[in-house]
Amino acid sequence: MQQNKIKVLIAEDSMEYGVICANKLRTEHFYVFTRRQDGRVVLDSIEKEHPDVVVMDAVMSNLDAIEVLKKTEHLQNRPLFIVTSSYESSFLQCQVMKHGAAYFMLKPFEVSTLANRILSLTSKKAEKDETQLITVITNKIREFGMPARLSGYHYLRTAVLLAIDDLSLLSSVTKRLYPIVAEKHNSTAAHVERSIRHAIEVMWTQGNPDAIASYFCCSTNRMRRKPTNSELIAMLVDDFRTKSIMK
Repeated sequence: MQQNKIKVLIAEDSMEYGVICANKLRTEHFYVFTRRQDGRVVLDSIEKEHPDVVVMDAVMSNLDAIEVLKKTEHLQNRPLFIVTSSYESSFLQCQVMKHGAAYFMLKPFEVSTLANRILSLTSKKAEKDETQLITVITNKIREFGMPARLSGYHYLRTAVLLAIDDLSLLSSVTKRLYPIVAEKHNSTAAHVERSIRHAIEVMWTQGNPDAIASYFCCSTNRMRRKPTNSELIAMLVDDFRTKSIMK
């Protein structure tokens, strides 16, 4: 979300509100498209076009905002919902927030205010997603029995996180990935490479044999050769990306 334009769906295609609002947001470098103020149309658009943010009125034809919120609760990559209303209602605000809306806004409002709110919400979501991903990566490395005291443990975690975000780094581990990891840790690319290799050696010989055997599909009595730095990074990246897509 931070590298690409934020994709915004506005559930209102009227010239008086939707089109004008969309055009102004585009000048702020958002990717914006409008759809009818119809709950079923909104659901269909979410499924097919995967917006990052949905701006919709509390009252829509066919399905209202609360019904849309309920029907999207199961989505893994659920968009952020900003629900708008022409009248103030603490009960309505409470209900939409209860069902997962990120923000409630009263009409009329300045488009610049909406733009700032979208930026704030997406930034917080990106930070939360990255924190959760770091936790998942950390848990997997710990499961292998790689000691956290080793610098290679921390370098490996950073390398995997970077490569998940940019797959092209996997094809240039030595020339691109290691230098980026080194810069983040105030180290050198050569030290990053050696430290990760050492951490893998320690994990392979002193780690959790059952977890290693299960992950690398080998017997605890007949372990295959230990993976190279590039192989382990690529395996972890593929694993985390596949699980994220399949959820």
